[in-house]
Amino acid sequence: MHINVKHLTALKVTVFETFLAVVDKGSFSNAADVKALSPAAVTFQIKQLEEIVGQKLFIRGKDQSTLTESGIEVLKFARTMVEGISSLEVGLKSAVETMSGTVKYAMPHGCLLSPHFGMLLDKRKQYPGINLVVNLMLNEEVLSLIKENKADFGFVTEKVANPLLNYQEFCQEEYVLVSSSRKNLTEINTDNILDYQFVAYPSFEQLFTLWKAHFMAELKDVSAASLNLANRFNWIDGAIKMVIGGLGFSIFPRHTVQHHIDAGALFEYPSEYPPLFNNIYIIQHIHAQKNERVRQVIDWFLSMHSDERN
Repeated sequence: MHINVKHLTALKVTVFETFLAVVDKGSFSNAADVKALSPAAVTFQIKQLEEIVGQKLFIRGKDQSTLTESGIEVLKFARTMVEGISSLEVGLKSAVETMSGTVKYAMPHGCLLSPHFGMLLDKRKQYPGINLVVNLMLNEEVLSLIKENKADFGFVTEKVANPLLNYQEFCQEEYVLVSSSRKNLTEINTDNILDYQFVAYPSFEQLFTLWKAHFMAELKDVSAASLNLANRFNWIDGAIKMVIGGLGFSIFPRHTVQHHIDAGALFEYPSEYPPLFNNIYIIQHIHAQKNERVRQVIDWFLSMHSDERN
């Protein structure tokens, strides 16, 4: 006998569960009691199966219903179907249960202003059992935290070789020199850069080192410490506002200031050089706790960047 599997799979699982109840309990009436259905509902569901198979599935007696040859064939399919769905439900339930607990990670202050953090919060809504603990700190502080294995993972803007650390490329970040004065930006050069005021903030020194090597590599003896750092703020948001207010130049990740550039509140340094990009890495201790929720949060971040590339 040939069974049209495609047609069978179109039926609801409850139909197969009712069929199995009749087999296990020996009669339509007993199955109705177990399934909390009326005898008419049980008869209707079995009739649905019989119409698809095109054969009778049971020989109904006064107190007992016996499977026909066709019924025996359908029984194999029904058990596979119901057991498969049951296993899937158990697996999904187990996965959701393991997606509970705390995920602790660290990142530089500027990452908070990136679109990735908002996208993470949206994805996290799918798993209310995950609690996020986020630490904002300097790049070197993130490295130290991960080396001590005190967080599940972190984001860093440089790759420091260490046998205890694993790195995974996440994305690239562009850095731009900006000012509220277009004129000053066009006039700044290797001869007069020390005459201008700069606004410093955590991570500025690292960004200036990268910017200088890219745009003014001939400044051999000039570092961030050489600059006139007349104004300083311990939070990147405040430093951006200082620059908008005319207190000097500074270097920021583009994603933190692009809307100010678009609005005409800030101008970027004009150059014929290609843009300055730097790799951002996800960093973990080699003995970091391996669990599903941490893997899932990291995968969320990686999928965000994958979506952007696509």
